[in-house]
Amino acid sequence: MRCPNCGAECSEQAKECEFCGQALVANIENASPPVQAAEPAAPPPLPDFAPPPVPGSFESDNPYAASDSSSYGRPQVPAFEVPNHLPLSITSAVLSFLCCCIPFGIIPVIFSTQVNSKLANGDYEGAQSASANAKLWSWICIGVALSMFALNVILQFAAGMAGSGF
Repeated sequence: MRCPNCGAECSEQAKECEFCGQALVANIENASPPVQAAEPAAPPPLPDFAPPPVPGSFESDNPYAASDSSSYGRPQVPAFEVPNHLPLSITSAVLSFLCCCIPFGIIPVIFSTQVNSKLANGDYEGAQSASANAKLWSWICIGVALSMFALNVILQFAAGMAGSGF
Protein backbone atom coordinates (compact mmCIF):
# COMPACT_ATOMS: atom_id res chain seq x y z
CA MET A 1 0.00 0.00 0.00
CA ARG A 2 1.28 3.47 -0.86
CA CYS A 3 1.11 6.41 1.51
CA PRO A 4 -1.14 9.14 0.07
CA ASN A 5 1.05 11.83 1.66
CA CYS A 6 4.65 10.87 0.81
CA GLY A 7 4.13 8.01 -1.66
CA ALA A 8 6.28 5.55 0.31
CA GLU A 9 5.48 1.85 0.09
CA CYS A 10 4.08 0.60 3.41
CA SER A 11 2.95 -2.84 4.55
CA GLU A 12 -0.71 -3.81 4.15
CA GLN A 13 -1.22 -4.18 7.92
CA ALA A 14 0.19 -0.74 8.77
CA LYS A 15 -2.26 1.80 10.21
CA GLU A 16 0.03 4.75 9.54
CA CYS A 17 3.00 5.49 7.27
CA GLU A 18 6.32 4.32 8.65
CA PHE A 19 8.11 7.31 7.12
CA CYS A 20 5.89 10.38 7.53
CA GLY A 21 3.33 9.19 10.13
CA GLN A 22 0.25 9.90 7.94
CA ALA A 23 -2.77 7.73 8.75
CA LEU A 24 -3.32 5.12 6.03
CA VAL A 25 -6.79 4.35 4.66
CA ALA A 26 -7.62 0.79 3.52
CA ASN A 27 -9.67 1.78 0.47
CA ILE A 28 -8.02 4.25 -1.83
CA GLU A 29 -11.36 5.02 -3.56
CA ASN A 30 -12.89 6.30 -0.30
CA ALA A 31 -9.78 8.18 0.71
CA SER A 32 -9.73 11.88 0.36
CA PRO A 33 -6.81 13.48 -1.44
CA PRO A 34 -3.96 14.50 0.86
CA VAL A 35 -4.20 17.95 2.29
CA GLN A 36 -1.24 20.08 1.35
CA ALA A 37 0.28 21.83 4.31
CA ALA A 38 0.95 25.51 3.99
CA GLU A 39 4.54 25.06 5.17
CA PRO A 40 6.69 21.97 4.91
CA ALA A 41 7.32 20.17 8.18
CA ALA A 42 10.49 21.16 9.94
CA PRO A 43 13.22 18.53 9.77
CA PRO A 44 14.09 16.80 13.03
CA PRO A 45 16.89 18.49 14.98
CA LEU A 46 20.36 17.20 14.24
CA PRO A 47 22.33 15.62 17.07
CA ASP A 48 25.06 17.72 18.64
CA PHE A 49 28.39 16.71 17.08
CA ALA A 50 30.48 19.17 19.05
CA PRO A 51 33.83 17.85 20.30
CA PRO A 52 33.97 16.80 23.94
CA PRO A 53 34.90 19.51 26.40
CA VAL A 54 38.56 19.95 27.23
CA PRO A 55 39.26 18.66 30.73
CA GLY A 56 40.54 21.08 33.35
CA SER A 57 44.17 21.37 34.28
CA PHE A 58 45.98 18.10 34.73
CA GLU A 59 48.29 18.00 37.69
CA SER A 60 51.22 15.64 37.26
CA ASP A 61 54.80 15.40 38.47
CA ASN A 62 55.69 13.58 35.27
CA PRO A 63 57.53 16.00 32.93
CA TYR A 64 56.56 13.80 29.99
CA ALA A 65 52.82 13.94 30.68
CA ALA A 66 50.80 15.32 27.79
CA SER A 67 49.63 18.91 28.02
CA ASP A 68 45.98 19.84 27.62
CA SER A 69 46.48 21.17 24.09
CA SER A 70 48.15 18.04 22.70
CA SER A 71 45.66 15.59 24.22
CA TYR A 72 42.47 17.29 23.12
CA GLY A 73 39.64 14.76 22.98
CA ARG A 74 41.56 11.97 24.72
CA PRO A 75 40.83 11.12 28.32
CA GLN A 76 43.71 12.01 30.56
CA VAL A 77 45.07 9.21 32.71
CA PRO A 78 47.15 10.03 35.76
CA ALA A 79 50.83 9.24 35.47
CA PHE A 80 51.77 6.04 37.28
CA GLU A 81 55.06 5.45 38.98
CA VAL A 82 56.41 2.07 37.86
CA PRO A 83 60.13 1.48 38.46
CA ASN A 84 62.00 0.21 35.42
CA HIS A 85 64.96 -1.28 37.37
CA LEU A 86 67.38 -0.25 34.61
CA PRO A 87 70.44 0.25 36.88
CA LEU A 88 69.92 -3.18 38.42
CA SER A 89 69.48 -4.70 34.96
CA ILE A 90 72.68 -3.10 33.65
CA THR A 91 74.57 -4.30 36.73
CA SER A 92 73.35 -7.84 36.17
CA ALA A 93 74.27 -7.62 32.47
CA VAL A 94 77.82 -6.50 33.33
CA LEU A 95 78.23 -9.27 35.90
CA SER A 96 76.88 -11.80 33.41
CA PHE A 97 79.31 -10.51 30.80
CA LEU A 98 82.24 -10.92 33.19
CA CYS A 99 81.19 -14.49 34.00
CA CYS A 100 80.67 -15.55 30.37
CA CYS A 101 76.88 -15.58 30.47
CA ILE A 102 76.35 -12.74 27.98
CA PRO A 103 72.93 -13.70 26.50
CA PHE A 104 71.58 -14.32 29.98
CA GLY A 105 72.24 -10.70 31.01
CA ILE A 106 70.38 -9.18 28.05
CA ILE A 107 66.98 -10.44 29.24
CA PRO A 108 66.53 -8.04 32.20
CA VAL A 109 67.73 -5.08 30.13
CA ILE A 110 65.07 -5.79 27.51
CA PHE A 111 62.32 -5.99 30.14
CA SER A 112 63.43 -2.79 31.87
CA THR A 113 63.44 -0.83 28.59
CA GLN A 114 59.87 -1.96 27.89
CA VAL A 115 58.49 -0.36 31.07
CA ASN A 116 58.57 3.29 29.94
CA SER A 117 57.18 2.59 26.46
CA LYS A 118 54.29 0.58 27.90
CA LEU A 119 53.48 3.37 30.34
CA ALA A 120 53.54 5.90 27.50
CA ASN A 121 51.06 3.74 25.57
CA GLY A 122 48.76 3.51 28.59
CA ASP A 123 49.42 -0.18 29.24
CA TYR A 124 49.73 0.03 33.03
CA GLU A 125 49.39 -3.73 33.62
CA GLY A 126 52.01 -4.49 30.95
CA ALA A 127 54.39 -1.96 32.50
CA GLN A 128 53.98 -3.55 35.93
CA SER A 129 54.59 -6.99 34.44
CA ALA A 130 57.72 -5.83 32.57
CA SER A 131 59.00 -4.15 35.76
CA ALA A 132 58.50 -7.32 37.80
CA ASN A 133 60.18 -9.44 35.10
CA ALA A 134 63.14 -7.04 34.90
CA LYS A 135 63.66 -7.23 38.66
CA LEU A 136 63.27 -11.02 38.75
CA TRP A 137 65.65 -11.68 35.85
CA SER A 138 68.18 -9.18 37.22
CA TRP A 139 68.43 -11.02 40.52
CA ILE A 140 68.55 -14.39 38.75
CA CYS A 141 71.43 -13.14 36.57
CA ILE A 142 73.30 -11.72 39.57
CA GLY A 143 72.86 -15.01 41.44
CA VAL A 144 74.07 -17.10 38.50
CA ALA A 145 77.03 -14.75 37.91
CA LEU A 146 78.09 -14.84 41.58
CA SER A 147 77.72 -18.61 41.76
CA MET A 148 79.80 -19.00 38.58
CA PHE A 149 82.44 -16.71 40.11
CA ALA A 150 82.46 -18.73 43.35
CA LEU A 151 82.67 -22.00 41.40
CA ASN A 152 85.57 -20.62 39.37
CA VAL A 153 87.43 -19.55 42.54
CA ILE A 154 86.89 -22.97 44.11
CA LEU A 155 88.09 -24.80 40.99
CA GLN A 156 91.15 -22.53 40.71
CA PHE A 157 91.95 -23.14 44.35
CA ALA A 158 91.52 -26.91 43.93
CA ALA A 159 93.71 -26.92 40.81
CA GLY A 160 96.40 -24.94 42.66
CA MET A 161 96.31 -27.32 45.58
CA ALA A 162 96.58 -30.34 43.30
CA GLY A 163 99.57 -28.89 41.49
CA SER A 164 101.47 -27.90 44.64
CA GLY A 165 101.83 -31.47 45.93
CA PHE A 166 99.57 -31.45 48.99
